[in-house]
Amino acid sequence: MFYLRGSPLSREDLLRAKIYNAKACFVMTDPYSLYHSLNFNTSSSFMEEENTNQDLLSTTYSISIKKEFGDVPVYVQILGNEVREVLSSFADRIFNVNQLKMNLLARSCIAPGSITLISNLIKSFDIPPVNSASTWLKEYSFFFFFFFFLKTIFFFLNF
Repeated sequence: MFYLRGSPLSREDLLRAKIYNAKACFVMTDPYSLYHSLNFNTSSSFMEEENTNQDLLSTTYSISIKKEFGDVPVYVQILGNEVREVLSSFADRIFNVNQLKMNLLARSCIAPGSITLISNLIKSFDIPPVNSASTWLKEYSFFFFFFFFLKTIFFFLNF
């Protein structure tokens, strides 16, 4: 994996990234971009405006990529629903972060513990060996290392 510095609005940068060979392009948002630089302003109106700005930026990037390289599938992450309608004609798949959170929360009401299960499937890290822990911790750490394919887990999430 390589990190390239540039802009998705620049054709030269997209060519340098060899987007024409890409199997897919992911446009991700940064929900905390201004949050950290403006002394942690957490008012709801500020965060809502910043989320909309991030979604508009993602929409602009998606339009630029689709305009130049229409054959490359574009998957876009958004934070709100304001731009979904416009974005739907330029993105192959749209993932709404807040909608995903609410779907997971609703699923946990029906199946308690499902958020823990899904977050353990998504994250990967080493757990130190458990020698003198309680029974449940030994069992948890033993089964933690089993892998599942995420495609079969997310059947209940409708976007």
